[in-house]
Amino acid sequence: MDPVIKAICILLLFFLTSSCKNNAQYQQSTGEKISATDSILNNLVSLANSYPDSARREIREYMDDPFFSKDSNLYYHLLKYYGGLVHSYGEIDSSNYYLLKALKYWEKQKTEKGQYTHSVVLNNLAFNYFTLGLIDSSLYYHNKAIEIATAGSYNDILISTLLSKSNLSRSSDKYGEAIESIEKAITVADIEKDSAGMISSLQAYADLYVDCGFYEEAEQQFREALKYKKHFTPYSKYAHFNSKGRMYYLQNEYEKAKNEFLNAYKQWDFIDLFSKLLISNNLAESYLYCSKIDSSRIYLNFLQSQLPVFKGIPDFEFNYYSLRGEYFEKKGDLKKAAVLFLKADSVGVSNSIDVVLNKLHTQRNAEHYIKINNFKKAYDEVQKYNQLNQNILKENNRKQISALKYRYQRDTTLIKQQETILLKDAEVRNLAERQKLIVIIVLLLLFITGGFIFWRRNSERKKREMLALKFTNDIAALRMESTRNRISPHFMFNVLNSIVKKKGSIEEVETSLKTFIGLLQSNLINIDSLGVPLSQELKFVKDFVALDNLRFNSDVEYIEEIAKGVNLEMLIPSMSIHILVENAIKHGLRPREGKKVLTISVKSDGRGTTIDVKDNGVGRKAKYKTHGAGVGSKVLNQFISIINQNNKEQIQMEYIDLIDDLGEAMGTIARLFVPNHINLNFLNHELSKNSNN
Repeated sequence: MDPVIKAICILLLFFLTSSCKNNAQYQQSTGEKISATDSILNNLVSLANSYPDSARREIREYMDDPFFSKDSNLYYHLLKYYGGLVHSYGEIDSSNYYLLKALKYWEKQKTEKGQYTHSVVLNNLAFNYFTLGLIDSSLYYHNKAIEIATAGSYNDILISTLLSKSNLSRSSDKYGEAIESIEKAITVADIEKDSAGMISSLQAYADLYVDCGFYEEAEQQFREALKYKKHFTPYSKYAHFNSKGRMYYLQNEYEKAKNEFLNAYKQWDFIDLFSKLLISNNLAESYLYCSKIDSSRIYLNFLQSQLPVFKGIPDFEFNYYSLRGEYFEKKGDLKKAAVLFLKADSVGVSNSIDVVLNKLHTQRNAEHYIKINNFKKAYDEVQKYNQLNQNILKENNRKQISALKYRYQRDTTLIKQQETILLKDAEVRNLAERQKLIVIIVLLLLFITGGFIFWRRNSERKKREMLALKFTNDIAALRMESTRNRISPHFMFNVLNSIVKKKGSIEEVETSLKTFIGLLQSNLINIDSLGVPLSQELKFVKDFVALDNLRFNSDVEYIEEIAKGVNLEMLIPSMSIHILVENAIKHGLRPREGKKVLTISVKSDGRGTTIDVKDNGVGRKAKYKTHGAGVGSKVLNQFISIINQNNKEQIQMEYIDLIDDLGEAMGTIARLFVPNHINLNFLNHELSKNSNN
């Protein structure tokens, strides 16, 4: 779910309703009676929210009626509304045409009401150019709207424009400026006691934190917004629950995400068409991830009925075809799934698609190609998925660094301002009251010392936050190295080549292919995981040994010894047993002549679980004469080191050399001890923990 799409949907509702609401507020504040013109406009806006097609026809009839002079306020109000309405149908150029005509009229109206409407039109034009990707033009109209709204104290328009400008800054990766705009909006809302403006501002803050991956800070902003719960409109409720659902979705908590989206869905009768499209898309996707396929069909069918509406929005169209394809994939209709995935690919080739949507579609494509045994394309999609995932990690880190940099600069500026004020105050006091010189010097020193202590503590906190970001980068790098080491392209092609050349029955070939497919699926499922269940790792290792035997025409005997009481669902570091097994085969068993035996022993006690990987190979001394430490061992050691740094109980690794009575090598035992209470889910809380400290 693209955050930009969500922002567009929120702003579209503002497009259709803001002028009517603002007009009513203006009349209420000035005591002006509602005229027949105002009554017509209010009725048209109400109609637009529920029946946009009817509203469009009726506004067009008013505009074409010769009774309404083309230099009247009503006509140019209609132009403004019509420009907003056609935008909701994706007709951006037409929207600009009507809004620019309205702008020429309203910028000449120097009355307070005329300038108020002028600022509304400017804000809407700014949003139009933002939608078209014309950032400089959008920024120009935003700044003009802010200038007029500030001069006229049109605080509702000022808040709305500041929040719209924040979205513009986010789209340009200027997260510091985005935060600054939101904080200005919060300040205005607080001074004016504007509950609606405060709700929108806190909501924007939460969305920005979600976008940066600061989920605890986002939760805090959602809680702050709930303090104004009694002032929530139906649309405020929709925006709150939909954004909260998106936050849980990005954390892969799909059940929680689905429940929040259902709360947003309860506001169906009060939201505009684009918001309905967005919440239907979110619910369809959530139900698919929760394996509730039939429930997702309801929302997919609604999206299908609205295809003509969002045909002009590539992200919506792309994601719909991808989700529809996944639906048929899960239903077992692979032909329909293939057609829909190709439609999504076609939209993606012709347009710039959000990278998160692209990543999810690529994962679906890879799984589809595996099911239809097209392993070459599956491999290509996996490679593309890895690249997209790496780009997303880099982008998220860059967003976080940008936001943290702004915080640091802002805090440093405040400290400098405080120190400057203190110094000037000291000079004034020194000139005016020389008899109190000693007292003033003492006070000045106290103030400077306090400021220095505050600066020192603040700097240390910023350093901790930057270290937390470095830690996140290290984890991301290890994940990528883990992905490359679990199944290399060289291994995949050799196994496929061995299966093709294998002489045996069809059943044996089919069994080998199923084992290989299972290995690929396991790799895709656990590609982003720090920890995996013990049972999955053992299954992965067993399949790997079988395929390695096939690959080298080898006869390594694989034995598993699982003691009673072992919890096979406990989490262990991803790829830990696999690396030890691969090393045992490569360096211990493969050089050996005669019978080759690999034994995996697992047992548990009160402290944790011990996993032994034992081989009867040539031993470690023979290995290091020719090879030294492998890449896999280095990755595993770094992985365990990072995990141990974030846990009181430590994972332990040791190697035991087996020798006979004559001192000759009989093999090696690689022993891995995993404590019962090890935490492999510490990464999501690391940044917020350092920030709170």
